[in-house]
Amino acid sequence: MTTTTLKPRLALTLGDPAGIGGELVARQLADPASSELAEIFLVSDEAELAQAQEDAGVPFAWSRTPGEGLPASSW
Repeated sequence: MTTTTLKPRLALTLGDPAGIGGELVARQLADPASSELAEIFLVSDEAELAQAQEDAGVPFAWSRTPGEGLPASSW
């Protein structure tokens, strides 16, 4: 018999566009370990996500399709 461990599912928002939340979330999403530890669903405006990535200096792939666009181990 095998046991499957399910990852926790997390929904994140970028918070206040004028705050630091977007940058913090972008840094977290850019870390490949994040997608290994949890299934992350981001609720965000595309322009705000692009700005957060630029502000944090951490580009990463993303997709509107669940399970695609996970951060690569190197970017």
